[in-house]
Amino acid sequence: MKKIPTIFLEYKDYKKTPQLLVKFKYNDYLLNLLRKIPAATWSTSLKTWYLKDTKENLNLIISTFKGITTIDSSKLTKKKKL
Repeated sequence: MKKIPTIFLEYKDYKKTPQLLVKFKYNDYLLNLLRKIPAATWSTSLKTWYLKDTKENLNLIISTFKGITTIDSSKLTKKKKL
């Protein structure tokens, strides 16, 4: 079985709103899990998935991928780190 890629979380102001970017190397399994999160949206211009930057959405990402792959939040601000 192939190793599941690490998920990288980043913060960015996009569409005049603070957003959480969810980045990872293409993986069908991770993609299917991410698509189940109703607030997750694909950005063609950023070429990544994003969600509104809220504590609830961050917790949703963590709970969705916990135990499945590593989540790297090193690019989030200190107050938002896991």
